Parts: sequence; C-alpha cells; structure tokens
Amino acid sequence: IEGVLALRFSDATTLPFNHTAAAIALEGYIAQLRAYNEPDLDLSPLDEAVATYKAAAAATCKDVGALVKSGLGPDNADMVALNERLSLTERRFLAEDGLPSRQWFKHVLQAPGMYLGYAAEPFPGVSQALDDGDADAAQAQVAVAAICVTDAAQYLVGEM
Repeated sequence: IEGVLALRFSDATTLPFNHTAAAIALEGYIAQLRAYNEPDLDLSPLDEAVATYKAAAAATCKDVGALVKSGLGPDNADMVALNERLSLTERRFLAEDGLPSRQWFKHVLQAPGMYLGYAAEPFPGVSQALDDGDADAAQAQVAVAAICVTDAAQYLVGEM
C-alpha cells in the first residue's frame, strides 16, 4: 500500500487529498454526537464550522481542476502553494493544549477513546466529556473543535 501511495504521489501534479470526503465524514461525526441526546449541548458552532470547511473543500476542488487544466507543472508556484494547502490543512485540526486529561493527544477530530484502547473516537474532547456526563466540558470542547475546523477551512482556501 505504501508503495502504491508513493507512486501516486510522485506522478500527481496535485496531491490526492480529498477534503470534501473529510467534510462529509465530519458531518457524520456530528451525527454521532447528536446521538448522545444531550439537551444542553449546542452543536451549532460545530455545524457552522463544518459547513465552512465543506464550502472551502468545494472551492479548493475547483482550484485543483482549474490548475490541472492549465497544464502547469508541479514546480509552478501556484501549484506548490495549492499542494501545500492540500497537504498541510490537517495540521490545523490540532489543539495547542491537547485534549482534556490527555494533553499529548492534540487532534480534535479523532483520537483513541479513554476507555477504548486504540479505537478512534470522533471529536474525542466532546465525546469523552459526554461519556463522563460533563455537559459544560463538552460545550467547551465543541468551541475548541469549531475553532480548529474553521481555521482549517480558512487555511485550505488560502486565507491564512
């Protein structure tokens, strides 16, 4: 698999990252949070952030198509900038302070659950707080995740 991935990357004018698929996955992650049925949890900041990220992904997809059609090579400055945005957006999903009680895990979209071994948990800061029955901490983690997702959307479209 790694060899195929290396070949695909080496032949690509633009790196094969699909942020639209990631945005759709985030919508599914939010649905999992809604399944907790926590009446005091306001997910609207996260809904708005994911909608912004999804729109940024669609705009970037158009940018990819336009640059590929232009025939520019991978060393062109515009292509290099686009590839950097495609590949480095993921870093924007890292919270500087990490997850509550697990500061070494910084990714706000997915991380191993506290009691799941290495099984991934979506929006781990929010999910763990809900599992612990702490609606205030869950709301605080919604805000952290929304900031990171919005930051990623802005970076993806080149606003940062």
